[in-house]
Amino acid sequence: EAEIEDISEVISTDPARTAKLLRVANSSFYGLPRRVGTISQAVMVLGFSGVRNLALGVTLFGFRSSPQRKLSLDMEAFWRHSLVVGASARLVAPHLKLKDLEQAFIAGLLHDIGKIVLMEHFQDAYSKVLAASAGGVRLHAAEIEAFGIDHAEVGGKLCEHWKIPPALTRGISEHYPCGNAGTWVAKDPLVSAVWLSDNLSKLYP
Repeated sequence: EAEIEDISEVISTDPARTAKLLRVANSSFYGLPRRVGTISQAVMVLGFSGVRNLALGVTLFGFRSSPQRKLSLDMEAFWRHSLVVGASARLVAPHLKLKDLEQAFIAGLLHDIGKIVLMEHFQDAYSKVLAASAGGVRLHAAEIEAFGIDHAEVGGKLCEHWKIPPALTRGISEHYPCGNAGTWVAKDPLVSAVWLSDNLSKLYP
């Protein structure tokens, strides 16, 4: 029920988030007809949902490991994959009757955020999981074997802790197929968009 001015005031209290949000809003990805110079303009052009999801995305996109720690996870490849899945999810969303394209983008962007959590807290164990995956074991299976939970579920738990909207949480936590994936379009189109985009991205490493 917030007004544009309320949203703008909250976001504008953080200069770094404001700069990132405006940069993303003005990127060629959105192809807006005019440049966006204020948060109020961004809200009017992209809508409340679009700005909310973008603000969430640019905030969580800064969720990085300490530079003092050497991680086995290739962070550059990780974020490149995340961006590809996000962009792809946004493109396939209309074909799955999803109206909130930005939500599809954010779900795709953050679908693997659980990997960061596992790497941050279980460095040695997750390095072994990644090694097993590189050796041919499915990552999902290696994670379950090591932790009893996979990175999709971890990402979902993180979203619940942060009180992320349920639809977006499902898109992140359920992007691995359980049963007949062909029924997902009717069950949860957002999950379908992320799952499909994740698999499409693997065709273009």
